[in-house]
Amino acid sequence: MARPLAIRMPVSALRVCLEEWLSRPCGTRLCSRTAWGLSWDSTSVPARQRPSRTVPEDAVLKALERALRAALARPKPVSDLYLEHVTLAMRAYVSSTRPPAPPAPCRKLTAAQQRRIQRLVVSRLNGPISLRELAQDCGISSGHFSRSFKQTTGQTPHQWLLDQRVEHAKRLLRSKSSLTEVAGACGFADLSHFIRVFTQRTSQSPTAWRRALT
Repeated sequence: MARPLAIRMPVSALRVCLEEWLSRPCGTRLCSRTAWGLSWDSTSVPARQRPSRTVPEDAVLKALERALRAALARPKPVSDLYLEHVTLAMRAYVSSTRPPAPPAPCRKLTAAQQRRIQRLVVSRLNGPISLRELAQDCGISSGHFSRSFKQTTGQTPHQWLLDQRVEHAKRLLRSKSSLTEVAGACGFADLSHFIRVFTQRTSQSPTAWRRALT
């Protein structure tokens, strides 16, 4: 009579074996009971094949392990169907408790994308510019654009756009244009909006800033 298979490892190590098994190609999973990661014996398996890490014991996996231990301890061979059902249950549980994958690293905008944004903003400073327009000009989604823009400039698109409007206002304040005309030419909603944003950005009102030029 063939010696019955047994699980001689703690459930924490069994969970690691299951995760390793899940990463294998489907065609190799049912080759043998060893392929399921259920018959490893830490006293006989070479060190390089033993689980290299452990995780805290889990009550659900512990219960499934007990069911496998009882089945594999019987003299009669355990059917592959039974092993598949139990292991699929473990697979579903492990998948549901596995921590989410870390977000993909955010890449900076390319030099070409930055030039396109600059050209678009300069040509539209006298009116509204939406985040969607800026993102479309770069060929990426609005969310991706916002993250990449912040990674590139250290500012949100809105903050950066306000700075561009203020810098343009400074150039116009050197002329004889009225504050109302400057506000309209720089895309501010109205005069009060222009004065508020300009003062926040420069710590001076437009009038005081213009006066300091003389």
